[in-house]
Amino acid sequence: MSGREGPRPTAAIGAWLLLAALLFYTAAIHYGVGPKPHADAARWYDPRAFFFGWEILTPLLEGPARAVAGLGGVAAALAVAVAITGRSALATAIAASCVIAVALFAFYGVQADFVWRFFHWRGSAVIATTALVVGFAVAAPLLAGSWLRLSWPWRVAVYLPFCLAVPAFMGNATGTDPTLRFAISPWPAVPVFGLAIGAAFAAIAFAAVALGTGALALARTRSGVAAVGLGAAGVGLGLALPVLLLRVGSAAGLFPFRTGGPTLAGASLGAALLLAAVAGARWSGGAAALARSTRILAVGAALIALPLLTGHLLSRDDYRTTREQRAGAIIDALAAYYERERLYPDSLEELVASADLASIPEPRIGFGLLYDADFQYQNFGTSYILEFSAPGWVQCAYNPPWDDDEADAEADGEEALGGAWSCPTEPPELW
Repeated sequence: MSGREGPRPTAAIGAWLLLAALLFYTAAIHYGVGPKPHADAARWYDPRAFFFGWEILTPLLEGPARAVAGLGGVAAALAVAVAITGRSALATAIAASCVIAVALFAFYGVQADFVWRFFHWRGSAVIATTALVVGFAVAAPLLAGSWLRLSWPWRVAVYLPFCLAVPAFMGNATGTDPTLRFAISPWPAVPVFGLAIGAAFAAIAFAAVALGTGALALARTRSGVAAVGLGAAGVGLGLALPVLLLRVGSAAGLFPFRTGGPTLAGASLGAALLLAAVAGARWSGGAAALARSTRILAVGAALIALPLLTGHLLSRDDYRTTREQRAGAIIDALAAYYERERLYPDSLEELVASADLASIPEPRIGFGLLYDADFQYQNFGTSYILEFSAPGWVQCAYNPPWDDDEADAEADGEEALGGAWSCPTEPPELW
């Protein structure tokens, strides 16, 4: 984050060799601690669990804490060596991803291999993709520093794929339809844990630290009481920013968790530790060094936040359009058909034949280019179920009101109850 010159060629080569060793180590952990498949179902990419047969590793594999600390510690040491030797933002981001992948492989291999088995081959893909997402998010300030040194045409060319890929992934991942593109798991684990939690927390932390270092940079240009007051106020606002952003994001339904005291306190504490580390490393460089770090941290946070917010907005718009407009048009047509025939049609195509619908709408998911979706309709004579898949949601289903309910309500002089959706209007919370 200091804008130093790049490493010597020999150091850069050494860093990439260290990264190659780290990638090999990560693959070895994957194969060594992952659940062993059935002999007749083994494929080249399946784990083999051979580390559990090595007596020298038995103490490490007796519990998840030991496994994560021991196996992850080796990966962390190699990652630090990669970062220090080469000072390459890309190599450091890949190295950070390897550390996270090793920790996840170790935890799920030792403590929760049943989850890995449930996901089958997708377990490895989910862990690796989540680690890649979080690793690059953690390295965002370093990547932002390199990105800022590019000309604008190159900045656009480098960043545009991420701006397109993240919203596409968020809008095309669900656990309710295996034909949906990017649905690599039985549940949208990567969009939730990798993007909505891991990357989002990284962006919030970097924004908070940027506010704090920016205030400290201004304070370094002042003296006396003004400098102390400005620095203290800026640091206080920086540590309060995670609380504000988490509260606002939770109210907007951007996070799959409840923003209680422990979550807010943990986010502020993490921002405080990161701020102390960055300020301590840059303090001797004066206001200019703090200002450079502020710019890089702020840009890093923005580079993460922009595609995340775009993905949330597009997914929400797809969901509202599908539920309120397209499904609503089918529901209205079914009601008109039932009012006339006293039975619901056997298929939605009959609504077109009866002129109740000009054509059958399709769910709007993932820009419509990556997924060929249909509404699922089941007829029960005097009732039906209309279902559709939505990104990050449980399968949404609609049931119409029963005639008996309407008759009872009219007899009692009450308003009849309408139909019911099985899915809420806001994303479900995990904790």
